[in-house]
Amino acid sequence: MRERERRRLPIVPVITPYLVVLALCGCKPSATDPTTPEAETPPMDVSTVTVVATTIPRMLDLPGRLASTRVAEVRAQVSGIIQQRTFEEGSVVGKGDVLFQIDPAIYRAEVDTRTAAVARAEATRVQAQRQSERTETLVEGQAASTAQNDIAVATLRQAEADVASAKAQLARARIDLDFATVRAPIAGRIGRAPITEGALVGGADATKLAIIQQIDPIFADFSASASDPGGSPNAPPAGGRRR
Repeated sequence: MRERERRRLPIVPVITPYLVVLALCGCKPSATDPTTPEAETPPMDVSTVTVVATTIPRMLDLPGRLASTRVAEVRAQVSGIIQQRTFEEGSVVGKGDVLFQIDPAIYRAEVDTRTAAVARAEATRVQAQRQSERTETLVEGQAASTAQNDIAVATLRQAEADVASAKAQLARARIDLDFATVRAPIAGRIGRAPITEGALVGGADATKLAIIQQIDPIFADFSASASDPGGSPNAPPAGGRRR
């Protein structure tokens, strides 16, 4: 018994220091413990972007050419000699501007002739009207027959028709006289004039005197392939025209 106790007594002092060391090690905080202040990760710098919807234009290159919105061919409507050209080739003219002056002498004379014809027809109508009134009075007094009255009435109607015809011919003569002054039918840029002063133009064949093209507004004619992937609702795949 005593020998066993003597053998066990020296072991106790050796084991006790180890237990103390282990206990101290267990109480010391670990450097890798995430709960300790030294183990906290610093905040990271981040950036933010606000997303906004916007419209991005789609560009499409297409072959095309400009075209005027209206084209008017200026032609002679009466025959005669060109006396004057009042515009400069390539300039911009307004609607109603005088472009050419055809010799108006014969047309002015025609107007005078037709004016005289109207006056003569008016005089004949007045005479026929008075004769008709006299005949009607005689018929009421039984001094003239009904047949004579019918003739007087028919003569008056014919005289009135002659007046209307003379006035129509006078209006036509005035139109021809007005056509001797060639005016611009539309506003735009006028091109080269193939006719110069002294040239004889004809109304029967409507000699072309110049061409006027309206360029404000103006058309843009373009074409695109049907298989073009860049087509859009604003650009028809088969081409089109835009102002």
